[in-house]
Amino acid sequence: MSRFDISAVIRGHWKSLSFGEAGVGKDRLAHVVFLGVPGVLAALTLALRWELNQPAALLTAVALLISGALSVFAQMVGLRARLAERDGEWVERRREGLDETVNHLLAAVLVAIVDAIVLVVGMNVGGTGHVPWYIAWAAIFLTAYLGLLLLVCVPRLYSAYTTTFSVPPHLDGWHSSMR
Repeated sequence: MSRFDISAVIRGHWKSLSFGEAGVGKDRLAHVVFLGVPGVLAALTLALRWELNQPAALLTAVALLISGALSVFAQMVGLRARLAERDGEWVERRREGLDETVNHLLAAVLVAIVDAIVLVVGMNVGGTGHVPWYIAWAAIFLTAYLGLLLLVCVPRLYSAYTTTFSVPPHLDGWHSSMR
C-alpha cells in the first residue's frame, strides 16, 4: 500500500508553507491564504448555489495541468542536478527554493487529480452535463487551491532558471537595477 501513500507529498507541501522565506519562522499568512481564498470561494458557492455550467473546459484545463506539471517536474530534476554542482549561499537558497517548488508542484498534481475526479463525478451526477452547486463547491475549492499552488511555483522556477543559467543582471528580474 505504500505505493498509494501520498502523505509525504502533502506533508512536504505543508512544511514548505510553514516556514518563511529563509526557512526561519512560521509563515502563517501562507496558511491563511491557501485555506482562506479557496474556503471563501467554496462558501460563496454553497451560499449562492453556483453551478458549473461548462465544466468540460475546466476538466480539460485540469487534465492538461497534470501532464504539464509532471513535465515541469522532470525538468526541475535536471535543474536541481545542475545546481548541485555549484556552491555559495545564493545558490543554496535557490536549491531550497527549487526543493520547495517540487513539493508544491507534486501537491498540485495530486490536487488536480482529485479536482478532475470531482468534476467528472459532478458532470455525471445530474445527467445534464453541468456540475450542481452541492458538488461545485469542492471543484471550486480545489481549482482555487490549484491556482495558488501554481502562483507560488512561478517565482521559484524563475529563480532556479536565472541562477542555474547565470542570467545577466540586466535581464534578471531578481536584480533591482534596470541596467
